[in-house]
Amino acid sequence: MKRWAAALVVVLTMALAIIWLTNRDAPQSAHESVPTHLGPDGVPDFAAYPAVDPTAYVLRTGEGFPVQGFRTPDGFVCMTTQHRAMYALDCRGPFVAAPNDANLAHLFSYGTTNGAIPMSFSRTEEPLSPVDGLSEDEAPMLPAGQRFDVGNATCIRTDDVLLACRMADPQKGNGFIATATDTRSFGRT
Repeated sequence: MKRWAAALVVVLTMALAIIWLTNRDAPQSAHESVPTHLGPDGVPDFAAYPAVDPTAYVLRTGEGFPVQGFRTPDGFVCMTTQHRAMYALDCRGPFVAAPNDANLAHLFSYGTTNGAIPMSFSRTEEPLSPVDGLSEDEAPMLPAGQRFDVGNATCIRTDDVLLACRMADPQKGNGFIATATDTRSFGRT
């Protein structure tokens, strides 16, 4: 009986060693998959993602209006400002196939009716910050699968969408979707 138990221990030890050796070099996933939830119009369902704590994204509170913003690992940086009933969101980044080789998207809304003016793409090398001395590098990273939701601006990023932002509500608003292969606008034009 002792020989049988000893043999069993040896066999189990070898089996566990083989399992350990086989799995120790297996690549571990750096992050969990973040799916893209799309509405019937092909625009991300922004409400499907949990909102981040907006206080973690406050960059400046002085100068008469707050500045909030974020960065992404793909090289996008966005900053939003609010003054009275006007909201602006500017995002700079590698917008693939954007009009006129644009690197800047500008969204703006106004008034108590949450109306948005048509968004625009442009190219600039000027700093994004509306506040002197504020560096784009100060903006924290926006986690994938979470929603930046400040004022009238809403943005998300997923595995398939490098960055998608909307200004104002789904009916009256507009925005953009940037992927690794394309950039397009949606909503009011």
